[in-house]
Amino acid sequence: MRLRSLEAFLIVLVVVASVEWTYLAYLRGMIDPQLAVTLIVVEAPTELALAWLISKVLEKPDELARKFAVEKQKLEEIDRDRQAIYEAIKEWIQPPQIPWQIRSQQEPPYLGEKFPKYAQKIDGCLSRNYPTIWVDLQKFRNRYAELMALEITIPDEFWEEINGVRTLHMTLLEARKESMRRQLVAMQRQLIQQINLEIVEKHDTELKY
Repeated sequence: MRLRSLEAFLIVLVVVASVEWTYLAYLRGMIDPQLAVTLIVVEAPTELALAWLISKVLEKPDELARKFAVEKQKLEEIDRDRQAIYEAIKEWIQPPQIPWQIRSQQEPPYLGEKFPKYAQKIDGCLSRNYPTIWVDLQKFRNRYAELMALEITIPDEFWEEINGVRTLHMTLLEARKESMRRQLVAMQRQLIQQINLEIVEKHDTELKY
C-alpha cells in the first residue's frame, strides 16, 4: 500500500514538474504561447499514461511471484491430501487388531464394518481412477447390505405355518447367513488383493480425487 502511494506521489511530481518547466520556459521567452499550451495539454496526459504503463510493468514480477506462491501452496495441499488418502486406504484394508483366529471365528467382512477416514474422498478416488476396484467394491457393499437386512428383517421364505403356529426355520436362516458371509469374505480378499497390487504396493501417493 505504501509502495503504491509513493508511486502515485512520484507520478504527480513528474507531471507537475513538467508543466512547471513548460510554464517557466514560456515566461522566459524560450517557447511561444501556442507551443506552451500544446505541451501542457499533450505532455501531461502522455506522461501520466507512460507512468501508468511503467508502474504496471514493475508490478508484473510481484504479481508473478504471488501467483507462483499461490500455485505452490495449492500443489502442496494436493500432495498432503493425496498422502492422507493413501494412508487411509492402507489403514482401511488392514484386518482387525485382534485376530479372529484366536477366537476360532470366521474372518469378518471388515471392509463393510469399518468406516474409513476420508470415506468420500476414497470413494471419489476409486470411482474415477480404479474402475475395476470400484465396481467390485459396490458389489461387496450391496451384498453386505443384504446380509445386514437379513439380520433385521427375516423374509417370509424362512417362516412356515406348522399346526397353526408360525414357525421360523432357524437352521435355514443361519445357513443362508453363513453362505452370504463366506461370499463376502471371498469378495473382500479379492478386493484387498486388488487394492494392494494397484495402490498400496506401488506407493501410489499420486492419487487423484
